[in-house]
Amino acid sequence: MIRKSIVGPNPIQARDMVRYGSNFGLESWCNDGSSGEPPNVSLRSCTRGQACSPKFKGPLLVLQSVAYGPGKGQYVDMDMRDARMTADCLSAEHRDGHGKMIHLEDERVLVASCACPQHMARDNATSKYSEHVLNGYDSIFAAGGSGIANLLGIPLSLRLREPMSIHAEGLRNREAMLLMRDITSPTVGSDPFFTRFPNRDYIGENGFGSSPLLWSRDVVGSVFVGRADGLPLLSQHLEALCKYIETRVEPRIAAAISNLSPLEIVSAREIILNSITRTDFLVFFRAMQVERAASNDDWQNLPSPYHVTRAGQAARINALWEAQTRNGILQQSDEPWRLRILGIEP
Repeated sequence: MIRKSIVGPNPIQARDMVRYGSNFGLESWCNDGSSGEPPNVSLRSCTRGQACSPKFKGPLLVLQSVAYGPGKGQYVDMDMRDARMTADCLSAEHRDGHGKMIHLEDERVLVASCACPQHMARDNATSKYSEHVLNGYDSIFAAGGSGIANLLGIPLSLRLREPMSIHAEGLRNREAMLLMRDITSPTVGSDPFFTRFPNRDYIGENGFGSSPLLWSRDVVGSVFVGRADGLPLLSQHLEALCKYIETRVEPRIAAAISNLSPLEIVSAREIILNSITRTDFLVFFRAMQVERAASNDDWQNLPSPYHVTRAGQAARINALWEAQTRNGILQQSDEPWRLRILGIEP
């Protein structure tokens, strides 16, 4: 048996992401990956996009550990949040976009893209939102996601559409910032670096209601957004989600944090989180659909994000996949490793 420690937050859960502080982690035991037995493919039933790393063989034991000081660690009871974190961590293990996961070669997932203004101008694009098909190897299924979308029951993961360049300027993506608003931090303002380090990619630059530095810089550019549950994400769904956050959630956040001093607790945090509901969003989505359908046929007879199915979008997915293949658009798993992992041209 081999032991692995999986340490880190599960940002897509949105609530109590670091309830044990920074000294926590999941510890797993499984058979040695070099053994001749086949991988434990039953993991497909509880991971994003039915991921299954060939490294996991035999029975898998997972425990939650907490360290309260040197030599004072102990195992604690797991709850459903830990179970979800386990599934997400197992999905992310060894998944960087290359083709080494099992049973994912034929997985095709419809995702949406949100372009930044500069890329729209460069590509002569007429719409900010578009749709793409990614295969099951894509690292978007191992990425962090939107806490607000998760509260709505539509778990989303984000990744950059193009490699980030430190020399780029003005590539801010307003929609990515909205999706990644920090609703986990209990306070406003910037915490000391040592308490934020384990979660620096997910904690807002200025605490509750702000966006992580990773997503608020001028070098983000366009992004892919996909559903962590593997269901199709239509471009209209993404547009509606971003509009909902901008017009319904942002004003609530702004009112809650106005006049608060740095590191002051946001007393209305739970009220805001409890207001972000499926019912509230569905009313907003239906009203937006009626308005847009009057001038855009694409919005007519559109299923809601809660009723969309892979079978119902199969023709759309297959047609888009064939178009991408004809146009020579590569999947992440087809890209040279230097571009895929380091983000630089070979």
